[in-house]
Amino acid sequence: MYHRRMDVGKSLITGNRRLMRSPILLAALVLILVGAGAALGWSLLGSPTQRFDSHQIVFGQPMFILHNQMHYGMVKTNFTTMAPEKSPKAVLPVKFYDFGNVKQSEITSRAFEIANQGSSPLVISSSFTTCSCTTAELSTAVIPPGKSGLVTIFFDGQNSTPGTKIRRGVIFETNDPSHPQVEIWIQAFITQ
Repeated sequence: MYHRRMDVGKSLITGNRRLMRSPILLAALVLILVGAGAALGWSLLGSPTQRFDSHQIVFGQPMFILHNQMHYGMVKTNFTTMAPEKSPKAVLPVKFYDFGNVKQSEITSRAFEIANQGSSPLVISSSFTTCSCTTAELSTAVIPPGKSGLVTIFFDGQNSTPGTKIRRGVIFETNDPSHPQVEIWIQAFITQ
């Protein structure tokens, strides 16, 4: 009697059987696919910390923040003691960002959110940067409860020395009794 042997499990795609037998190769393939999908999503949607709810962002008269603006009063405020449940609450979801490598001739920027999670308006009374290489723009100096302001920080590497790591900040003075001063810091490694 003649028996025909069937090779069950043989793939039409060359090498598939080897891949299925090697958990390391299979795990590497899965990691590559997940990484590629995450990179694509990141590039199309932005990182979770970069997305802002446009309905929450408040725009008023923009405030330009410079280094030589040290303690310049942007909005006249009367600071009175408030009950904690009726006071503003300044919240910065992201307080630091590393630009990575930045060419000496390059100007980079990044947007940050200043949220008011309190029950009265948050007032940014003054602001300044720690260096003239850093400037910023604030979308509004008065942020209503439940809303956010947008701060765009610009870093200019022109006067920085290649091969150095630079860390700069933007300081905000607020009427939040728990956080009278909030800070956002950026960092960059200067290349030629």
